[in-house]
Amino acid sequence: MKKLINSILSVFKRKLDPHKELRQRLVVAGVDLVPFHEISIRGRMAFSICCFRALIKKLGYEALDWNFLFYELWRFTSIQYVDTWLYDFASPWAVMDDVYSSEDYPYFTREQFDDLKKLYGSVNEDTRQVVDLMFEMCTVEMYGKVTKNGMSFESLESIVDVMVTNQVTLPVIDQFKK
Repeated sequence: MKKLINSILSVFKRKLDPHKELRQRLVVAGVDLVPFHEISIRGRMAFSICCFRALIKKLGYEALDWNFLFYELWRFTSIQYVDTWLYDFASPWAVMDDVYSSEDYPYFTREQFDDLKKLYGSVNEDTRQVVDLMFEMCTVEMYGKVTKNGMSFESLESIVDVMVTNQVTLPVIDQFKK
């Protein structure tokens, strides 16, 4: 009976903290994310963009045209009203299975939409996942307070996990502090 209770409790603990296993993997890999508790959402985004650039290089996707996507990603770190960025950005999960419509994508031309779709289709799942996670990180707590271990922090942890899995060297965290 005791084994059954412990097993049930273990399942509940995993459900309460789905990122626990991820955090343990990062600790084993020697990654310390505690300093990110002091970094703003814009700093977390800048760190993530630098990680993303390193991932692209590691996976050999440098020859693809990333200019428009990087412009939109970096724009988040400097705009005054971050909620407007939500409508100016299209993540892979939104674009890959969709067809362009000016009603659905009023801030994109058909050419921009098609270029993003082609770009996202030219890379692997990890690369698309990082873009999705950056979008999630920047929007999940948009109308609330960004907390130490909030949902945006979980997105950041997942981004770092993709980097560790792909053996990408992480940027120095100190340069992203306020």
